[in-house]
Amino acid sequence: MENKKVFERMSSEEFKTQWPQDWIDFTSYTRILLVANVYDNDYDPEIEILKFIEEKTFLKLAFVEKTREDDWERNLLWIYLHDNSEFKYLNEDFAALSGIGDGFNFQAVDIDNRILQGYTYGDLDSGMYCEIDPEDFDPNSEENQTYYESIDLRLNSSPIKIEE
Repeated sequence: MENKKVFERMSSEEFKTQWPQDWIDFTSYTRILLVANVYDNDYDPEIEILKFIEEKTFLKLAFVEKTREDDWERNLLWIYLHDNSEFKYLNEDFAALSGIGDGFNFQAVDIDNRILQGYTYGDLDSGMYCEIDPEDFDPNSEENQTYYESIDLRLNSSPIKIEE
């Protein structure tokens, strides 16, 4: 039997069961995909990452999947999260997450708003919030084609179907 895992947006009723009504407006929440690159086969950051997520009451874990990219000789840890706020408020938390261990970095993708940010060893690596001020970001600019292509590549490579 085929595994039919789908990462979809919560309905407002599902959202109310996950977070107290007074915390945040349902329309502000988003889905986030974290893709951790693990180059050292002796190091598995999954336990540390999941503990970090569990301690953050504003994040809810949906799925975790592991894959292997033999071309790059790395393991990928795919973490699918619901966040009860906007992605831009997570930069400090994700930078801290990338500094908890050695031998991994990760990309975070705001699926609903098509935003990508990279984090390495406790710091921002690349992406919109590092290179482009959000107020200056023009989603229709041809200069941003590569940026959107990298987001699409990550989402299309996902081992779990992501509902649009």
